[in-house]
Amino acid sequence: MIVLKIKFKNLGPLKSGEVIIKDMTVFCGKNNTGKTYVNYLIYSVLETLKNYKAEFNLDITQLLREGIQEIDVVSLFENNFDRVVKEIANEVRKNLYKVFNSKKEFFKDLELEIELDKEQKRFELNSTEIKETFTRGQDEVKILTVKKMKHGKHLVLVYYLKEDLGEFILDYLNNFLTRLLINENKEKYMLPTERNGLNIFYNEILKERFSFVEEFKNISFPTTNNLKKISSYPKPVKDYLNILTELNKYDKIDGNRPLIDIAEEMEKEIIKGKYKIDNNRIFYQTENKKELDLYMASSTVKTIFGVIFYLRHLIKEKDYLIIDEPELNLHPENQVKIARLLVRLVNSGVKVIISTHSDYITKEFNNLLMLDNDFKNKTEIMERYGYSEKDILRKNSTGAYLFKDGTMNEMEIGEEGIITKTFDEVIESINERNDDIYYSLKESGDE
Repeated sequence: MIVLKIKFKNLGPLKSGEVIIKDMTVFCGKNNTGKTYVNYLIYSVLETLKNYKAEFNLDITQLLREGIQEIDVVSLFENNFDRVVKEIANEVRKNLYKVFNSKKEFFKDLELEIELDKEQKRFELNSTEIKETFTRGQDEVKILTVKKMKHGKHLVLVYYLKEDLGEFILDYLNNFLTRLLINENKEKYMLPTERNGLNIFYNEILKERFSFVEEFKNISFPTTNNLKKISSYPKPVKDYLNILTELNKYDKIDGNRPLIDIAEEMEKEIIKGKYKIDNNRIFYQTENKKELDLYMASSTVKTIFGVIFYLRHLIKEKDYLIIDEPELNLHPENQVKIARLLVRLVNSGVKVIISTHSDYITKEFNNLLMLDNDFKNKTEIMERYGYSEKDILRKNSTGAYLFKDGTMNEMEIGEEGIITKTFDEVIESINERNDDIYYSLKESGDE
């Protein structure tokens, strides 16, 4: 089943590629092969799917005149779904330069297609029960109710006011119906490679931004250089920075218990301590309760903060988490641990997308993929290495892609897991060099 498929041509260094977003999606390849480009593209697609507003040319004369009207949502779906998906792809294509904070011409040759599972969306629409009330003002004056029975064909609109708010109602209905048809309202979060520095310097960046805004008020004729000072970051980086600048607010939000459990395991197994937020500053609390400013903690502690904070306070089931290089600053032992914890995250309902250079992460993924098979002594082996059912990575829920020579191609996932030739070639090469040097050295010593 294709939940979300993205096809493209001429995306930065990539001539072509296509990706099906699964529960676990893994990108591998050398540096500068386009992995971050695809991560940013996915980020933009997910945001546009959630926020896009289509036009449906609705006639609500009856609603305004009689106070009640029905809309055949089945016909609306069949007549508009394909059109709206194409519009969303075009919207992403036109505005991708803003996501990258690049010049508009940079993506002028980009071609983009988005595919959603139409049958699944039709089923979701049919099985959805709706009762929503639209109000305005602090007194929450009731304006409109929208109702749909489960398996019902019609959307029933009831309008409560005598005044003509037709344009206002149309705007609301266009937005509501787009969300109803597309039904991709989950949040997406990204941990960019820049996270280590941002986790340390976000308060300084925030002060600089506020200082410039004050100066900007006194500039009579803003120039391009002035405007660039506001932010020169790609949108995923800006969004991550914006969360960092509101840590106190998000710290008060309670997350989902299964995801908090994973966050606590990361704290116990990887950073061996906890994070504390005070006055929008991040502190690291060691196992013996000693508190350090984050900049004084290890590089591992600095790097892991974002994912633990997300899990504790923001991410919910079916949300998306995109991580550029989860192995950043991690010892191989911790890379193996983070691989297992990411799989547990997937099995808790979060969709995970990573780009990685780590052979340790992919090899642990392969161990967990092999556990998706039935074989002799499976239970004994799982007990020996501390694996449980929540550690098993399902083959049909996993996708892996290799970036090479300007293309992005799906990698085979078999009984032994992901066939990662990109790492095997390097390992074989270094082993060959090691053998040559070692045996030459031994021969010289024997003479």
